[in-house]
Amino acid sequence: MARALVPLLAVPLLLAATPVRAANPLAPLARFQALLIKGMNAVLKGGDPAKVFAPLVATAKGAGALELKASGATSATIAAMELELVFHVAGAPGYYLRTAVTTTARGPAFIGFAGRPIEGGKLFVKARPFADYKGAAAPLGAAGAALARAALSKACLELPVATSADFAMLSGTMAERARRDLDRTKASLPGECAKLAALKPSKVELRVDDVAFAALGSDGKMKGMIKTDLELEGAKLTLSLGRYRAAP
Repeated sequence: MARALVPLLAVPLLLAATPVRAANPLAPLARFQALLIKGMNAVLKGGDPAKVFAPLVATAKGAGALELKASGATSATIAAMELELVFHVAGAPGYYLRTAVTTTARGPAFIGFAGRPIEGGKLFVKARPFADYKGAAAPLGAAGAALARAALSKACLELPVATSADFAMLSGTMAERARRDLDRTKASLPGECAKLAALKPSKVELRVDDVAFAALGSDGKMKGMIKTDLELEGAKLTLSLGRYRAAP
C-alpha cells in the first residue's frame, strides 16, 4: 500500500492517532497447516500417510484413509486444530486454555477460545515447554509462544476469530451450529482475556492435540470429516489418522 507523503514532524502525531493492529500470533502455523493439508490431499488420492506427511511420523488407524478415499471427496482442508496452553502459577499448573484454530484465506483464526482454573494444581494432560518443539514441530512452538505473549497482553482482545463466511463448506444445521459457536467465541473473548490478564504465570507450556480435516466435494461442501491425533512424543512429532465420519 502506497504511503502518503507527510512532513517529518507530523509523523509522531500520525502514529499516535493511528491504531496499529497486533500481528496474528498464529502466523507461524500457516506453513505447518499447509504441510498438513497437502499431506491429507495426497492421502485422498491414495498416498501413503507415512510418506506424504514427512517429516512428521504419520500412521493410520483402521480404515480411515480408505474411507476418506472412497467418500467421493475431491479435496481436504483443516476444519479445526487444537492448541492448549498451561499457565503455571505459584509453581504449579494454575490455568488451562484450550483453543481451536481453523484455516482461513486471511491466515489461521480461532473458532474456540476458553479457559478454566486448574483445581489443586492437578492437570491430566501433558504440556511441554515451547523449546521442546523443534524441527518439524518448530512452528507449533513459535505459535504457542506468540499466543502466550498475546494472551497475557492487551493484544488478546485483537486475536483473530473466524467468521461464518469461513465455513461456507457447511450447510443446514451444521452451518447454524458453527455460526452460534463462532458468535459465542467472539462474545466471550473479552472475559477470557480479562482472566488471562490477571494471571502472573511463572511459565507457560504448550500441548497440541487433535486436528480435524474436512473432506470436500467438487461443489465445495463438506462430505465428511477425518480426525487425527497430533502429539509430540519425545523429540518426534507424530500424526495418527483416525476414522472418517460422513457428514449428517
